[in-house]
Amino acid sequence: KGPGQNPTLISKRIRLSGEVISTSKDFHDTRAHWYYRFKSPRILSKLLIFDPQDFNLCTLQSSYSYSVMSGRSGIQDSQTSFVGCDHGKCCACFGPDKTWRVENGIRRKGPCSVPEDVTINDGVANEIKDVIGKLDSFKQEINNKLTTVNSKSEKKIKDVTGKFDNKLTTVNKDVKDNKALIQKWMTRSEKKINDVSGKLNSFKQEINNKLTTVNKVLTHKSCKQIWMSRRNNGDGVYRISVKNSQVMDVYCQMTNVSGCKGGGWTMVMKINGSLSTFKYTSSYWTNKVIYHDYAYGRNGGLDNRQFKGSTYWRTSFKEICVGMKYGSRLRAFSFSYPASSLHSLIADGNYRQTRLGRAQWKSLISGSSLQRNCNQEGFNVDRLTKSLIVKVRLGIIANKENGCASPDSFVGLGAEGGVNYPKGWTWCRSSYTSANAAGNLAQCGADNGNKNARAMAYILVR
Repeated sequence: KGPGQNPTLISKRIRLSGEVISTSKDFHDTRAHWYYRFKSPRILSKLLIFDPQDFNLCTLQSSYSYSVMSGRSGIQDSQTSFVGCDHGKCCACFGPDKTWRVENGIRRKGPCSVPEDVTINDGVANEIKDVIGKLDSFKQEINNKLTTVNSKSEKKIKDVTGKFDNKLTTVNKDVKDNKALIQKWMTRSEKKINDVSGKLNSFKQEINNKLTTVNKVLTHKSCKQIWMSRRNNGDGVYRISVKNSQVMDVYCQMTNVSGCKGGGWTMVMKINGSLSTFKYTSSYWTNKVIYHDYAYGRNGGLDNRQFKGSTYWRTSFKEICVGMKYGSRLRAFSFSYPASSLHSLIADGNYRQTRLGRAQWKSLISGSSLQRNCNQEGFNVDRLTKSLIVKVRLGIIANKENGCASPDSFVGLGAEGGVNYPKGWTWCRSSYTSANAAGNLAQCGADNGNKNARAMAYILVR
């Protein structure tokens, strides 16, 4: 700084050689160079004055020797003393004559009271444990006080010329430079990772699109196509392609269903006559809302669970299969009636006639009964007279009188009416109180007596 000035410093790299410092007794084998880092700025003239406790604590990270004879330094003999550890090996007793020891973190004159090969951490002597191993030729260890390096790695440190400056140190500059490089590398890496991630997502979407296309190509358009291809595994759930190339899971009946010959039938609805879910006035007949169109309702096939699939409005057909299970007996028949969907035949409420005959409908339930007259059959069979008069979404109605103004009996499904007649209606001696949404209801002079047979009904298409 100039004559008469006493500068301060925070860090200093010192290169020592010759007989000033040595790790052997003859003072000619120079091994170490150090970078000193102080906790606070130190006056240059007091550079070699250390607090005794900090000076003598032994760690596995570094070592240094000290041989200045001075009242300030605390060394009273002209000799070299090793303080700390040398390359992973700690010396509790040190100096050319081994006349020094470290006890409780304080360097003292006198014989050693503990073996040479020990680690002294915070003044406590313990057996040595090789925590970090020997230093390799390019490894440096750093603690709060100094850095110990060997001659090869020391060459990597650039000499700093000029005045000492307490605002800038080589270490701090290197750390800042390294942090900047690391941040730059991380930014570039993150960008590359994001680019790769985006490409992977695009590739994944492309593959999914192609798989969807392949699925559509390989998927049959109906249960009948699967049945005719002879690639089916029997009754069960299959994937088919419907309108607008959409793919969906459906239940396919691949074996005969009583009078519905052959396989390849697609399940559309399952109706429990004891429940009101699918009675005539239910909105399920006019809307496009599913009911249990998942494994629970669909996968059981001809079981007793109610079901309405999207096949109600998404599946076109040429034939319809109607079945009823009463007791343990399942009976069914099929008839031709081409349509774009069952929804297109029923949702508008318009009556559409079938010509299957009274006997065919009665065959669905053993011992069924109907009144002898009217015998109107088809879709949306409703006389639109009184709300209590019987009506069916698919089936046949009958009446005691010659006309169809007041029918009291039916065989069919999606049914309603014929129960809870007022006392003033004297033409019919029998009045049922239990609703019947699918099956056979007969009263008022029916050909096989009064009946209220609530069945499990099925509609399949092909």
